[in-house]
Amino acid sequence: MEAYIYIQPIQLPHAEVLDRQTTMRLSVDLALKFGMDCKVAPLIALDEDAYDPLREQYLAAAILSNLKSRGYSYASKVLGIVGEDLYADTLSFVFGQAELGGKYGVISTSRLHPNPQDRNSSIFYERILKESVHELGHTFGLEHCPNVQCVMHFSNTLRDTDIKSASFCGHCETWLGMRLKKVAN
Repeated sequence: MEAYIYIQPIQLPHAEVLDRQTTMRLSVDLALKFGMDCKVAPLIALDEDAYDPLREQYLAAAILSNLKSRGYSYASKVLGIVGEDLYADTLSFVFGQAELGGKYGVISTSRLHPNPQDRNSSIFYERILKESVHELGHTFGLEHCPNVQCVMHFSNTLRDTDIKSASFCGHCETWLGMRLKKVAN
């Protein structure tokens, strides 16, 4: 079986979807970062099951469960991309969430915009790339890194995301290399 990353654009009610050009660019960059093919899936729509009307946010874990229920037996890793704001049980919001050492992750582009009118900026794309690499890193078993420059450093604010690079530190790169060898075999 060929090992590859599957990017799954997700349409939620009342949300923007990441444009195809940006999604294709992301697939190329993720393929380079992880050294494996990256494919873009057709858009899927999700209903309001993950939505909390009191918070006006979507529960990231519910979106991950929905992705898991779809199977994706043909992909090594699956990264969902949504345009709505996400939260986790103990956090007021998250840029993304993933299964540590698992197959599924999701990111939200909602809070990554430099400003609401500038949807196509390079800052916006860099943030998407960093959060995508970060969540996929978790699926390969990488935990949060104390190095503020490492893509695996936890981002609690946009400033945290902007400070870190889109690359792994030496320690995380070595660890990831060992995990990627296992996926390839």
